[in-house]
Amino acid sequence: MSMPSTRMRTEGLAALLLCAVAIAEQQCGGGAPVPALRFGAAADYALADRICCHNHRYAEPAGYQQLSHVSLFGGARLDETGDNTFYDSVCGKPLFVAPRGRSFAEWRAESLAHGWPSFRPEEVLWENVVIHDGGRMSSSCGTHLGHNLPSGGADRYCIDLVCVAGTPAGGVAFNSSDWRSDAPQHSGKEPADMTVALLAVLGAALALFLLFSVTRTWRRVRKTTAAPSRLGAGPQLGRQLVERGAGAGAAEAAI
Repeated sequence: MSMPSTRMRTEGLAALLLCAVAIAEQQCGGGAPVPALRFGAAADYALADRICCHNHRYAEPAGYQQLSHVSLFGGARLDETGDNTFYDSVCGKPLFVAPRGRSFAEWRAESLAHGWPSFRPEEVLWENVVIHDGGRMSSSCGTHLGHNLPSGGADRYCIDLVCVAGTPAGGVAFNSSDWRSDAPQHSGKEPADMTVALLAVLGAALALFLLFSVTRTWRRVRKTTAAPSRLGAGPQLGRQLVERGAGAGAAEAAI
């Protein structure tokens, strides 16, 4: 087989580069987070740009919402008696309104327990959010948001605060007074069940352990049953030698 020419390799690298550029442009629509991020996230603009617009897998640090310069639930950043709307950090579309269907204290407790802002189906503007196969979530603008990690029999959206810290598009705040979410309680789009995989691995390990134990026990039993035969052959062989010796002595006496 002939090696690819320099021209072919160059064209191949150029194609890969174009693909990478196209993917980067597709995420966040080729844009970037607005400079005036809310909730203290403006101080971490580089983090927001990387997590929201150049990433599909990773998240902001666990507990980021509790850092002193953020303090999402600890300061006066949120309305504890009304709705709190979270906007796309890039395009400004409204994405979540919380709390809905639960108290502020329940929303706060769940978010702090998991380490990231946690939203439920009643709290998502379904037309502005996309849940991809495998549970990855993005906005309709292409901004990475986080992942769907269901619990309690319903979807639970584990969201990066830096990606929902935007300001309303056009400066017009979303009117949530008559709004109700259209999201299903269980979308069916979530990460693969790691519990099943773990049980499979443990089952295989247990099977190997049992096989090893049975094999070792069988060898011990076989060795134990074989030992008396070898031990029994000793006295019998001794008697034969004595008898042969006695016979030889008698023959010499006769001579």
